[in-house]
Amino acid sequence: MRSRKSVFMIIHETNRDSETSRSCGSGFVFKTRGGRCLVLTCEHVVADFQTSTDRLFIRRFLNLDSEQIEELPATLLYAESSRDIAILQVEGLSQHVPALRFSPMAIAPIGGTAIALGYCNPERLFSCLAFADFPAEVRNIHQEVRNIHQVIRL
Repeated sequence: MRSRKSVFMIIHETNRDSETSRSCGSGFVFKTRGGRCLVLTCEHVVADFQTSTDRLFIRRFLNLDSEQIEELPATLLYAESSRDIAILQVEGLSQHVPALRFSPMAIAPIGGTAIALGYCNPERLFSCLAFADFPAEVRNIHQEVRNIHQVIRL
């Protein structure tokens, strides 16, 4: 559960025609400096985000032993639908949040074990786990994020 501090809930609140709707997803910190961090999430979580009408923010547990949460606004820095990848910037974290590290393997082996992290209720963690086989080759997401990060500097 050490990595739990670095996994956030991403909330995209849409306000159109006096109607408010929300979509949620997970994201994780992959770079941090001071009170700012870069968060990797899926593009479909922030799809059609409009700065003039929508609100984008993160939610995270401050302490796993309590229900205390922190909500902070997020800024959309990059989104690409073809790769279903988006990068957000979050400022003003009340505590240091370590960046998660990618696996040192360039590409996950076919049939290998993979673990997916998401923002979840820790009390229901084991009742909602799902196991699956990955019969196809997995993209080299580490290289893709590194290439994108060369354009976006924190």
